[in-house]
Amino acid sequence: MKNYNELIVLKTFDERLDYLRLFSNVCENTFGGNRYFNQKFYMSEEWKKIRRNVIIRDNGCDMALEGYDINTKHDRIMIHHIVPITYDDIINHSPKLIDMNNLVCVRYNTHNLIHYSRDNGSFEYTPRFKNDTKLW
Repeated sequence: MKNYNELIVLKTFDERLDYLRLFSNVCENTFGGNRYFNQKFYMSEEWKKIRRNVIIRDNGCDMALEGYDINTKHDRIMIHHIVPITYDDIINHSPKLIDMNNLVCVRYNTHNLIHYSRDNGSFEYTPRFKNDTKLW
């Protein structure tokens, strides 16, 4: 199973991206119309605390890679679950939701590369749904 401890031994951006890449589609094995479940979790004090701890640990760097600072003036820091979470994880409050070894800082564009890019660097069209206003 992938984890932060394995990720940080990889030296380059491309190696880390390849390690994290999921080749998924929006709503594939995620939340679909139940996105409000994960958004409720992401607004909780528990998540806000763990998010701060991850940012501090990773020095606000993309994929925790020194020299790849996330400029919060032009981008936002996202916290990526290395092993994706599911609806059941939220309902059952799985430990992987807040496991520091399952979390890493990424910028928005890197997050999209991890989830949706293909081997050739292209992106697959991903439809949005009514009331799906918050990005993962």
